[in-house]
Amino acid sequence: FVPIAEMGDQIRHLTLHVLMQSVYQWHEWRRAGLRTSIAVNLSTRVLVDASLVGEIRRILKGFDIPAECVHFEITESAMMADPARAIANVQELHKLGVGFSVDDFGTGFSSLTYLQQLQLVSLKIDRSFVTHMISSERDASIVRSTIQLAHALGLESVAEGVESQAVLDAISSMGCDLAQGYYIAGPQAGHDVIPWARANGWF
Repeated sequence: FVPIAEMGDQIRHLTLHVLMQSVYQWHEWRRAGLRTSIAVNLSTRVLVDASLVGEIRRILKGFDIPAECVHFEITESAMMADPARAIANVQELHKLGVGFSVDDFGTGFSSLTYLQQLQLVSLKIDRSFVTHMISSERDASIVRSTIQLAHALGLESVAEGVESQAVLDAISSMGCDLAQGYYIAGPQAGHDVIPWARANGWF
């Protein structure tokens, strides 16, 4: 339904709703003692929306959440739609303290110049490379190179699609900073995160 929502203004309302629900959940986790941040995906249409910065500023203030605890994930293709507007919005939000990550990195063809201008915090390596890196030296090379690129730019590297101990060991040996995937945990309802985090010694 996201492509359909992007045809009109529905995607903006949907994104803001998801963000507000995420902020509410952040407060619930905070009260339970879990210190974490939240990450929300921004679609192309929302990323270049002229009202985005004002809306985010209003939510941060109204819901009393530190900007550094909010991260947005954007794709390379989203940047290509309107680079000037996207960069301007990202830079304005960066001034507020909000962090940005490039999601599914490696699947687009955006200029590396954008990575310098965006003031990112991390690159997320697309699962299509991570999933097959054990059996494909080519995919392993892409993962390794992306990790090195992220570190050269002063960013954290995040591997998506970690589905086995072998893959986790491989990315760890390459110096990857963070991992995401079903081997670690699948999607969970907000209220299930606290017992899961406690059981795994997160706090």
